[in-house]
Amino acid sequence: MRDETQEAIVEAAFRAFGDFGYEKATTKRIAEYAGVNEVTIFRKFGNKAALMQEAVRREMEALQAHIRYTGDLEGDLAELVATYQALVRRRGRFLPTLFSEVLRRPEF
Repeated sequence: MRDETQEAIVEAAFRAFGDFGYEKATTKRIAEYAGVNEVTIFRKFGNKAALMQEAVRREMEALQAHIRYTGDLEGDLAELVATYQALVRRRGRFLPTLFSEVLRRPEF
């Protein structure tokens, strides 16, 4: 069963990280985007870094769910490209933040 509050916080984190970058996307801003109290973020995730890790984990799981080998190389590659295009459409503003933070924070 999905926790709707957690879902709202993760979605808000994607938006805030995309809008402000990791450092300036404060937990207060994320809480405002999610419509929750800032303390709720700490209760659900512990800290901002853990929230970022959870956001990345969820996107990676979603990507991996679409990557499969069927024996049709051309079809499989087309599906892979379509999956990455969907990721960019869904999380395009977040990706530059992620790429810049991965260099400084390997845990992401």
